[in-house]
Amino acid sequence: MIARNQGSLSFDTITEAAFMVDQQMRLVMWNERMEKLTKLVQDEVLGNGLLQVSGLFSPAWFTGYLENALAGHGGLSPFSLSFDGTQEFTPAFIPTAAPSDNAVACLVIFHRSYANLPKKEKDSRYKPLIEESPVATAIYRPDGTPKYYNRAYGTIWGASPEVGRKLVKSGGYNILKDEQLDELGLRPFLEKGFGGETADIPCVAYNPAQTKALKPFGLETTKYIKGHIFPVKDEMGEIEEVAVVISDVTFQMQAEEILTENHLKFQLLTMGLPGVIYEYEYEEAGNRSIFKYISQGCIEMFGYSPEEILHESTLIQSLVHPDDVDQFKRTSDFCAQNAIKWEWEGRFIVNGQTKWIEGTSDTRGSNPNIRYGMLLDVTERKLAEQRSKHNELLFTQLFNNSPLGLVLLDENHNVLQVNEGFMKIFGYARRDIIGCQINDVLVPEECKEEALNIEVFADKGVVNSVESLRRHKDGSLVPVIIYGVPVALGNETIGIYGIYVDITDRKKVENELQVRNEELDNFVYKVSHDLRAPLSSVLGLVHLAKHDNSKKLLNTYIDLIENRIKQLDHFINDVLSHSKNLKLALEISRIDFKQIVKNCFEELNYLPYAESIIKNINIHKSDFYSDQWRINEIFRNLISNAIKYVDAAKEEHFITIDIDANDKEAIIKIIDNGIGIPRTTLPKIFNMFYRATEYSEGSGIGLYIVKNAIDKLGGKIDVSSKKDQGTTFKITLPNRKDVKKPA
Repeated sequence: MIARNQGSLSFDTITEAAFMVDQQMRLVMWNERMEKLTKLVQDEVLGNGLLQVSGLFSPAWFTGYLENALAGHGGLSPFSLSFDGTQEFTPAFIPTAAPSDNAVACLVIFHRSYANLPKKEKDSRYKPLIEESPVATAIYRPDGTPKYYNRAYGTIWGASPEVGRKLVKSGGYNILKDEQLDELGLRPFLEKGFGGETADIPCVAYNPAQTKALKPFGLETTKYIKGHIFPVKDEMGEIEEVAVVISDVTFQMQAEEILTENHLKFQLLTMGLPGVIYEYEYEEAGNRSIFKYISQGCIEMFGYSPEEILHESTLIQSLVHPDDVDQFKRTSDFCAQNAIKWEWEGRFIVNGQTKWIEGTSDTRGSNPNIRYGMLLDVTERKLAEQRSKHNELLFTQLFNNSPLGLVLLDENHNVLQVNEGFMKIFGYARRDIIGCQINDVLVPEECKEEALNIEVFADKGVVNSVESLRRHKDGSLVPVIIYGVPVALGNETIGIYGIYVDITDRKKVENELQVRNEELDNFVYKVSHDLRAPLSSVLGLVHLAKHDNSKKLLNTYIDLIENRIKQLDHFINDVLSHSKNLKLALEISRIDFKQIVKNCFEELNYLPYAESIIKNINIHKSDFYSDQWRINEIFRNLISNAIKYVDAAKEEHFITIDIDANDKEAIIKIIDNGIGIPRTTLPKIFNMFYRATEYSEGSGIGLYIVKNAIDKLGGKIDVSSKKDQGTTFKITLPNRKDVKKPA
């Protein structure tokens, strides 16, 4: 609780960032909102000079307004400050009383600035600032005619915003010609305010229906109001407009009137009022307070009857939350001892439930020890604030932790914030992109029109989506689904949430599926052809054998049939190997290259020239782990090709196999001096069913199986060849030692 003079503004009720300085510009108040904006806590700054605390307050215009306010001339600055480099705040400088000695002080309240929002009305310069403000504000021209009334101003009188617009449009009302204000004695204050100086409006009871120009609007209600008049000047020092800020103090005035009556009448009148109204006497000798009166509301608020509390005044203090009781007692005693106003907010424990209570008290009359006060249950308000903070925290965590790429744009489509998901997808740091036009950074030239359409729909309040490409920081294009979600304030779109879903993996799957479908079509065609060809040949030979009685020719036919069946069997085995390679999961085990190479040569020994080929096998031993079946398929197909396609014109035929394996990888080279592969056909040899030479009798999928097996193992293959000189295959395979299975 902070005590202050009755005439000063209620510092604790200010929801905006605010501080107060005394005549020496020392800080005497610094609220929680200031702590959040500046990261400077109250205990560190109070008692220090303002300019020592932060250089943000050193501009000449700021200190000039402070000095004017300390001289009794406050005002609303046309300039603004930023505490974090992004959010702007407009300061209002209000003369008030210092809490310690009632000397003149200056209260500075920072309103969030909306200067960058489009101004829809030339005659309402501060409309964006005050439109949704809870502070009742009216803007007048220098001649006294109204420009604008905000929603809070109309709420005091029970008027809708439409009534305010009609009043401005009618032109029939002039605050300087309001006869009721003259009768209430406010003429000097109006003349001062409209003359260019800040003026206070003392508390008066005002009824719009008693003013001739306002009577047609049907506002039949009397309210106690007080407030301030702030002239707003242009760069030339001329009055541009005048702001009138008022507060509804009807309830407080009613309570004060009640407190001045005798106790019986006072009790009867306060029964229906919300909260608890009380009178107590402070006994300085015993440093304690005795309740003289307390209203019936104490039953609902504290669970004690007035009689119980009057009998034992310490009952209320006994309910104060343990964490708040010291501040409650210290501040209330201090204010009672110094006969100043007490304001406090804290927690009570009532029947096991926590209640937030707002308390205030002050002296009246000649006896400074007699205090009158009010207690209000503000639990619902505090819970609403906590829910709001909780929701804000949840939203912040959702924004920051979402795996999707999220970006928040302002109304001009500049980047305000991005999350980790966005930075991961596109590679940009926040400093690279915040403040930039999103389309200039991410959108490739061919997608500019499409990106503009997203923004147009979002500006119209329509959620829309599109599948497109966006540019990564490294220049590559990222396939994404983009959602444009409008952010609205009232009926106006003030920003856009962009949601980016990275579909790179999906696109890879789609492309791979397309390749597989094309391969399947080709596969079906080739399989049907290559199955039918040997079968047709066998059927033809059978037909010839039936019609030829020569035993010698019959044996020839049988040999040819056997050859065609072997050819068909080889083709079927290749097809099965291809299918197995596609479907079989990796089975990691230790690889014995020496045994695999030996087995392959033994299995292929039936091929022509197999026995005459010179074999140069060089294996540098190391523990190497991979898939046994796929490694065997790679060697079997490559060694088979080296044997099949020897150059018969050469005297010597050789196959050299070099294997260098280490903990990281194995590098395998298979070199032959066969017929070689023509340079024009070399890029196609790994295609399904491709035969590189007219001498080929194979299925055409051997090298295709090799390439797919190497891909499955995470390796790569390179080939070099010269016609009539030979061919070299170089294979690099990763060592899967880290995922080996136990023996």
